[in-house]
Amino acid sequence: MRADDPRQVGRSSRFDRTLTVRASDGVPPVAGETSTVDSASAGVTMMDLMVHPHQTVPFGCGSDSVYEDEREAILSTWFGLWIGGIMPRLDLYRDMVKDHAWKRSGEPIFNASMEHGSVVVETLFSAAQEQVSILTGSLNPRMYGRERVVTEAKLYLAVSHKNRLRIMLESDSEIDRQRHPLFSACADFPNIDLRVVPPENQERYDFHFLVADADCYRLQSDRNCPLATARFGDVEGARNLNRLFDILWEDSDPVRMLPSRQ
Repeated sequence: MRADDPRQVGRSSRFDRTLTVRASDGVPPVAGETSTVDSASAGVTMMDLMVHPHQTVPFGCGSDSVYEDEREAILSTWFGLWIGGIMPRLDLYRDMVKDHAWKRSGEPIFNASMEHGSVVVETLFSAAQEQVSILTGSLNPRMYGRERVVTEAKLYLAVSHKNRLRIMLESDSEIDRQRHPLFSACADFPNIDLRVVPPENQERYDFHFLVADADCYRLQSDRNCPLATARFGDVEGARNLNRLFDILWEDSDPVRMLPSRQ
């Protein structure tokens, strides 16, 4: 974020602080097992930091390398299954994801297609009890518009008026929202909020994610590629993603009305 951005007047204290992150799951630490990044001494603000679930690195400073091992692991895993002719059927994959959600072990679940992504998303909605936050491009209907996803989203919102759904889009079209299965089905719920990330902030990151409550998420480390990792029971990872979402949310532009509210 530029220092002379008028929208940041009076907000500097929010960004000039130290992040404490942990290194785990094979991600090399910045400095020891527990690492800190002082944004002031590094000459960057909080918006100049990209938060990996278990590590924080500056934007534009080799961020691709942070995810290189993860991408290679996902690719090799799914390519090996495909070559071996044992790619799990969707129903088997759904059972596996539900098992991870029940155990809350924090073990990674790889997904490399829209279909598998939708299974993870529906399970995250099913598991959520307080808050679901989504950073996405256009809430692709091939993932978020499938019947099971829409059903679980509606049930999550209907359980309690305190259950909150926040969605940040990078591109928005009122016409597309009117036709989107999830938006049209959930537009009348008062506990769903929608914002659009300003273009200048979109340049600060290259990932998408959904985080549910305080310990579950699906992280797409490259927003232009469907490869993603999901975890149920990873408190530290979810905390960092929630923190990043809150920062981006504060600087995003509200969309006042969903279609049926007009």
